[in-house]
Amino acid sequence: MGVDSTTITKPKPPDFIPGYRLEKLVGKGGMGEVHQAVQLSLGRTVAVKLLSAELAEDASFVARFEKEGAALATLRHPNIVSIVDKGRNKETYFLVMEFVDGPSMREGDALAAARLRPGAADDDADLPRHRIRARARGDPP
Repeated sequence: MGVDSTTITKPKPPDFIPGYRLEKLVGKGGMGEVHQAVQLSLGRTVAVKLLSAELAEDASFVARFEKEGAALATLRHPNIVSIVDKGRNKETYFLVMEFVDGPSMREGDALAAARLRPGAADDDADLPRHRIRARARGDPP
């Protein structure tokens, strides 16, 4: 998993978010970017979602970003990442979430579709989505 080499982003220093060390850009979208990072206090790998600097100046986007964080904090499900922290620094707002290694949902769904064989949907009908994705990746049961 990673970001296409043609993606243009301003590199962030490892200490851009206090308490976290940004290690690698893993995704970029309309609202910002996601980095693999280490939570320094616990030494665990996390995902840090950064609101783009341009959108951080727009109160409506900041409200939407904070609403996303509040919504994640209320949800508990094996197919939804848990939020660890949220905050802001002098440049932007951020959400810290559990890190899930592997393909993005878009990549995983495309991979699963490519591997489907006749009758495979029936085999997977009673499996949770994360197991279906694991099967599509070729992970052992």
